[in-house]
Amino acid sequence: MARVLRSRASLFACALFCSLTLAFAAHAQQTTQFGSIRGTVVDRDSGQPLDFCNIVILGSTMGSMARNGGQFNINLVPVGTYSLKASFVGYDPQTIADVRVDADKATILEFRLKKGVAGMVQTITVTSEAKKVDVKASDVSHVTTDKEILSLPVEEVEEAVALNTGVVVQGGELHVRGGRSNEIQVQIDGVPVDDPLSGGSVDLGLLSVAQSELITGGMDAEYGNANSAVINFTTKSGGRNFEGNFRYTTDDYGRADKTYTNYDRYSLGFGGPTPFKDLTYYISGEGTFQDGEFLTTKRYEQHEFLGIKWKERANNSFRTQGRLDWRLSRGVKMSGELTLSKSVVDPYVHNWTTEGYTSRIVIFPRVRPNRFRSGFFVIQGSVTMYDGPWRERAANATYTSINDDAECTYCLMPVSGNQVIRAVRVIDFQLQGDDPDPQLWLYAFVDFVMFEGFQNPISTWVPELEGDAGDTNKVYYNSAEHVVATSNTSQQAKWTLTHTISPKTFYEVKFSRLAFDVKTTVNGATPEEFDTARKFVWLPGRGPVRVGNVDYYTDPDVPFFALAYDYPLYQRRNTVSYIMRTDITTQRWRGHKVKGGVLLQYNDLNNAALASPGRQNDFGGPYGLDRNVFHNFNPEGSLYVQDRWEYEGMVVNGGIRFDFFSPGSGIGVEINNTEIRSDVQRWQTQWSPRLGLAFPITDRDVFHFHYGRFVQFPDKNFIFASQDVNQAIGTLGNPNLQPETSISYQAGIKHQFSNNLSGQFAIFNKDYFGLLSSIEITDDSTGTRNFRYINRAFASSRGVELSASKAFANNFAFDVSYTFSFADGVSSNPDFGRQAAGFAFIPTGELPLDWDQRHTLNTTLTVARAGDWSATFVHQYGSGLPWTPTFRFEKKQDPLLENSRRFPSTNILNFRGEKFFKIYGRNLRLFFDGRNLLNDRVVVNLSPIVFPGLENANAAYTSYATETGNFGGAYLQDTDGDGRDEFFPVNDPRVFGQRRLFRLGLGFEF
Repeated sequence: MARVLRSRASLFACALFCSLTLAFAAHAQQTTQFGSIRGTVVDRDSGQPLDFCNIVILGSTMGSMARNGGQFNINLVPVGTYSLKASFVGYDPQTIADVRVDADKATILEFRLKKGVAGMVQTITVTSEAKKVDVKASDVSHVTTDKEILSLPVEEVEEAVALNTGVVVQGGELHVRGGRSNEIQVQIDGVPVDDPLSGGSVDLGLLSVAQSELITGGMDAEYGNANSAVINFTTKSGGRNFEGNFRYTTDDYGRADKTYTNYDRYSLGFGGPTPFKDLTYYISGEGTFQDGEFLTTKRYEQHEFLGIKWKERANNSFRTQGRLDWRLSRGVKMSGELTLSKSVVDPYVHNWTTEGYTSRIVIFPRVRPNRFRSGFFVIQGSVTMYDGPWRERAANATYTSINDDAECTYCLMPVSGNQVIRAVRVIDFQLQGDDPDPQLWLYAFVDFVMFEGFQNPISTWVPELEGDAGDTNKVYYNSAEHVVATSNTSQQAKWTLTHTISPKTFYEVKFSRLAFDVKTTVNGATPEEFDTARKFVWLPGRGPVRVGNVDYYTDPDVPFFALAYDYPLYQRRNTVSYIMRTDITTQRWRGHKVKGGVLLQYNDLNNAALASPGRQNDFGGPYGLDRNVFHNFNPEGSLYVQDRWEYEGMVVNGGIRFDFFSPGSGIGVEINNTEIRSDVQRWQTQWSPRLGLAFPITDRDVFHFHYGRFVQFPDKNFIFASQDVNQAIGTLGNPNLQPETSISYQAGIKHQFSNNLSGQFAIFNKDYFGLLSSIEITDDSTGTRNFRYINRAFASSRGVELSASKAFANNFAFDVSYTFSFADGVSSNPDFGRQAAGFAFIPTGELPLDWDQRHTLNTTLTVARAGDWSATFVHQYGSGLPWTPTFRFEKKQDPLLENSRRFPSTNILNFRGEKFFKIYGRNLRLFFDGRNLLNDRVVVNLSPIVFPGLENANAAYTSYATETGNFGGAYLQDTDGDGRDEFFPVNDPRVFGQRRLFRLGLGFEF
């Protein structure tokens, strides 16, 4: 085994050395923003190939010569739209305009030249669409350009991606072909940008994206660590002319009472040449500010600058991107890019939305005379009092020694030979009447607060100060201002080199630093600063004491709404990933296009997740309960080689991929159980073969088939999560988790009906093995029972996809995507075992998964008069998603009822209308967005989190829907004393999706 590991390590080191050698040899870098143009040149009348014909891209130095049967190939063409010209002696030149080049795709053209008169100079311009069907590809992919994205009524690029076949949206997350939401890999220009801990990714603004590509099936060997799909975003780069775009969108029409969500978005993108030769730039920025659809009682701070006033909002995000592109010499290009995004999200939590004036109480230590030492006092018990202005007066009062004045209100009391404390006299008037016996007076130790908050008083004690019985204790309290907010900062710095060695061979080297910083807390507090009950207090003569009752729900008549303390959650996650990827592509062998590469990644992972962050298990111990804290490092990577072999009318797309992963040397198995492997497998490796066959029927039709084995290593939070069996965290980590595996089969037909109309049909079947779930285990040394992540679940999906697309012509365009599919399995999430008795029950047949949407239909229709106006309608239909009923009086729920019911089907209609103007030769557009015009009530979350749990009632979202058929949530409480709980609806808006809303926008292109 050691020899094998040394051999593999030598192989990886050799690959890395070769990649770095190539990189330094070229002295430059650039991003994968390129496609290619290939095709043939023939005589229009005879169809004979025209070898040695020259093809050039107008306005550039790029071109090629047709050879070997009139074939030409132009590699490393930046993403964009071009005009190509073919010239040959004795023939009239031909120009094809509006040729679109997409990233990592080959645009296919055919020039048909007409014989002309020698010496006559004439250019024939033909406006034509590039072929939309690649008859040599065996994958299913969907490309959306920046113009298409900007014409849709969408806020995020992911919304445009979700309109394609095979995609189901469930709870705001994308599921592709039956896979879990974390099985989608997101790339920017071919480099992964996923957070290795959470599965999130770098955010891009709308004006920074040149195109998006979704690959749902038939992925070549270069794509890995993604069981379901790959989304690759290509960012914009500057051109030869200065260009820019500004957009402003709002739903605030000038009156606060007419504002829907208080939404404002500002977007700006511009780029062009620089004073330096062959150096271009592009910069984009986007700021979005909104309060959201759910009204919260939180008050936000107001700011002012240069006389302009504004308030913070519930959700604020900033995204910026900038890149430089430099063509160093013929065949050598480099670029550098920085992408940065930051968001601050203040979530709406329905049971934390109360405000008003309420009574505040304080618990102080109680002081009594020392029975064994005359003239001295000791602390015994506690006194609960209403808070009020008396505390400030007591803090500034003059105190008198109790030994000099036995009836003093502000008393100095000796508790030891050298320590004296300050105390205030308190009286229980309710129990003792208006003139209580002085012998029953008690004293509160005011300099040491044991608890303060808002609760139903457990005592009627009030202070008697200067003859006044009690004091006002009503203070304003807003529980929404004590809810956690999440700040999320992500950034990617990337440098890439592209070097064309010969007309048939080029390579790319990419270096990337990816960083995420996510923090969830209340008003920026550190764990020890959280306002909570049951904190330790050091008392003279007593040491550490913890007193106070944890009760977040302080009104027994309305037990659902919280009215005390800070929301008990703190999370901080920092991840940094260093990524190197190099790929080489060659066509030096006739009929073959070979590509190979290596990717190396090193992760620095730092995580702290705490429940009840202001509390301690032991005095002096770390803050926070249920601690999931770790800091680990791990390497991972992959190698691949693939070939596109064209042979006698058949195209074979074959390849193999090798993935490897290590949890690092700083982690071990900490659970003592004879059934659990005690050592850690330091290296995990997987081979993944891919085989695709394409059978071109004509130059417009292709039948394709693909088989692939795909593996994905689990998110690192499942691997490195705390294994402390005494902390009782949610689920224990497992450093020996294996990669999840899927086996996929796909077959389909693509057909181009005309220059503007194309369609495709595909069927697929996928089987998933080793999916994450959880199982109950026992630590033999302590007897503690916990749950632990394991590879035990399995699933399958199958379906049919149909799509048709018509490019804009004759004043209209449309896209139709229909999917009929099944997604079945034994668990919808890694924590399923916690709900299924430690996964002791495995059904004999698979059950519908949470995202099992049988019918999905997305239709986009655009009607326009070019340069004048346009109207785009997007209709999204989805059959009902499944959910699991819960019955209150069942002692044990039947596992076969898992996802046995269905939500109503959804019909969402969105609209964008645009009007175009010309101002000083520049394009100005006004647009109007209507979202969910049918005002369809879509259930997006049947049972949102109600945390902490209710004290005097029980949350009953699912059972309420099960028994009444109504959604929106309820709680259970017995208010009529009949011994039976009744439902009290809470109408939680988090249950439902976006309601109908309208927005206006202004765009200016320069």
